[in-house]
Amino acid sequence: MLLLSILLGGGCQQQDTPTPAQLEGKWNLAQYVITEFTRYGSSQSHTIIEKPNIFLVISAHTIEYNDPALSNPIAMPYTRQDTKLTVGQSPSQSQLQTIQQLTAHALVLHVVLPGAVVGDSTFYDYAYTR
Repeated sequence: MLLLSILLGGGCQQQDTPTPAQLEGKWNLAQYVITEFTRYGSSQSHTIIEKPNIFLVISAHTIEYNDPALSNPIAMPYTRQDTKLTVGQSPSQSQLQTIQQLTAHALVLHVVLPGAVVGDSTFYDYAYTR
């Protein structure tokens, strides 16, 4: 009887360790947010754009950007260190993206680019679902 209770889980406590969400797979762009900041840190504009027809296909080493407005998908290599993605063909042509959220059904990528005026910056937050 003791053996049966142990086999059924009554004799020990098990902790279910959640499996980490996988970055790889197809991600549909739900929306992205563009926020422009001055060099002094104040927000100049905040725009939300809905783009339901755009999606990413992420493999172990490539991110493929699919947009019906383009004739062909754009595939770029990437490397990942924890929450940082470096996307691009070479270091001089790479873009740093930060994973702000990664769950089984949600991915949020954050990108910071220089603004139109020296010292200004533009934040892009891309929200994907699957």
